[in-house]
Amino acid sequence: MSTFKRGISDEFVEALNRLYEDENSFWYKIVNDNDLFIAIRDGYLNVYYKGQSLCKLSYVKSCVKGETHKKYLGFSGKGYFSSKNGVISNENAKIKDLSETDSIKEYIEGYIGKEKLESYAEILGNDINVIDVEITFVKDKVPNPIRKADYETSSIDYLALKGDSLVFYEAKHFSNSEIRSRNTPKVFGQISRYEDALIEHENEILSTYEKVLQNLKDLNILNGLSLPIKLKIDYSPRLIVFDVPMGVAKDAHLNKLRMKFAKRLILKP
Repeated sequence: MSTFKRGISDEFVEALNRLYEDENSFWYKIVNDNDLFIAIRDGYLNVYYKGQSLCKLSYVKSCVKGETHKKYLGFSGKGYFSSKNGVISNENAKIKDLSETDSIKEYIEGYIGKEKLESYAEILGNDINVIDVEITFVKDKVPNPIRKADYETSSIDYLALKGDSLVFYEAKHFSNSEIRSRNTPKVFGQISRYEDALIEHENEILSTYEKVLQNLKDLNILNGLSLPIKLKIDYSPRLIVFDVPMGVAKDAHLNKLRMKFAKRLILKP
């Protein structure tokens, strides 16, 4: 089974904190932009704006290196432009520094899907302590997997810290076909896979998010949240259905979800 891992090095944290000391730096702008979400990955960071990756950041040779899709920097081409401590050197990029977050966000706006948009609005507008998004677990379906078909991938939308527990959430728009079926909605199988993944990866998840929480604290982006003494996993992922119209209380599809998930179902207008 593939290993689940998150976290960045102390050296990377120190480099980012040095950048933060400069109020004009791209990192200072990112940390203090409430529209952005900083997700810690395995050795690198992803900075998201409404579900789109504004930049990927890594630490290479004592420098914070970045990658941003060309289309978000004003160039209509495939691939990515690189940056060094926020500065983009490629002459084809209309935006020359990652500190120009407002301009980058304007370009990103044209590439945001409705479900992603409303899902991230839910995440950033909620009072729960979201610490990660797009959490992907990979399971080997056969011994010694080689092809893509040999793996089963489960990707949960976001993770929040509630007290000392890690609580996972799947978010679906009301119109999403995965919550609608005359028989068994596809989301039933998705949540079941998530439940299995949380049990199978239990030790990895706990050690990973202990590291992630420490990283977030050291980067001063936990907003005063205290770290739990002993971290736990809530093995019952929640399902959020958002943009639910008024007057659909007796909707047959919602009733199926209520029967299956009970209090784990969260309906948002």
